[in-house]
Amino acid sequence: MLFNCTDYKCRKEHFHDWIDYYHNELDKSLSIFGLKANYVFPRDQLDVDLTRYGRMNLGQSIVLAKVTLLKPDEAGKMKEAMQSADVSHMT
Repeated sequence: MLFNCTDYKCRKEHFHDWIDYYHNELDKSLSIFGLKANYVFPRDQLDVDLTRYGRMNLGQSIVLAKVTLLKPDEAGKMKEAMQSADVSHMT
C-alpha cells in the first residue's frame, strides 16, 4: 500500500517513520493480550522481512495497480484467465 499510495519523494522522506509507527501500533495492540512486540515480532526481524520480501511485494503492488485500473470487460477476462491458470507447479 505504501508504494501504490505515495510518490518516491514522500516514501524517501517518511518510510522509516511509517515503519516505526507500524511497529509501535503492533506493540500497543499486542499489549492488550499481555504480549510485547519485541518478543513476538522484534523490530530487527521486521527490518529483515521488509528487505527479504520487499521485491515480491513491489511486484504484487504493480499487479494490484494494473488490476484496479482494468475496465469491466477486461476484469472479466482477467478473472477467467486466473481461474483457468495451472498453478500446480508453484507449490
